Amino acid sequence: QPYEKGTRVTMIEDPTSRTLNVVGGPLLHAVIRVRNRESLSRLKALAEGTAPRPSGVLPARQRPHAV
Repeated sequence: QPYEKGTRVTMIEDPTSRTLNVVGGPLLHAVIRVRNRESLSRLKALAEGTAPRPSGVLPARQRPHAV
């Protein structure tokens, strides 16, 4: 979404498994928050040109397993 002089990106991620969400609770959400913060930091560096763009062939994505 547009934000001041740029774009604001927000990531929201929840476990797909209700059981994992209940068992993991706040601890799981804290771990996901840290991971998403790192991902957004890397995206920012790429977008602003302060990190080199990856080159070469990217590995194929694996489809997530059905729960």
